[in-house]
Amino acid sequence: MMDTGRFADTVECADEDFETTIGIISTLSHHNDYIFNVLNKERPEGIATADSYSAATRTVILDSLPGQFTTDDMKAIAVKVGKTLRTVRRQIKRAIESGEVQMIRAGEYRKL
Repeated sequence: MMDTGRFADTVECADEDFETTIGIISTLSHHNDYIFNVLNKERPEGIATADSYSAATRTVILDSLPGQFTTDDMKAIAVKVGKTLRTVRRQIKRAIESGEVQMIRAGEYRKL
């Protein structure tokens, strides 16, 4: 790309390089969330939530929930972190998809 100024349709790299890149991106994302939370002075007392960063919001929600939780627990956490129940449910759904949470049965969940 530096020589021609054009981007290739596909780019290949070694698995090791890909994993290293994902690790760097993950670390930068966590640092970014931390800095945003430090600078975000309008958050509720004791709650560090980066409203514009979905991953930070999910982390706060998951950290606030017990190891095994119910829909009622999700309602209480929504109030605590200043989010709507819809947002909490969406983040739990994403956590299920990413393997962070398992649905035991309707209305019951477990953090992995």
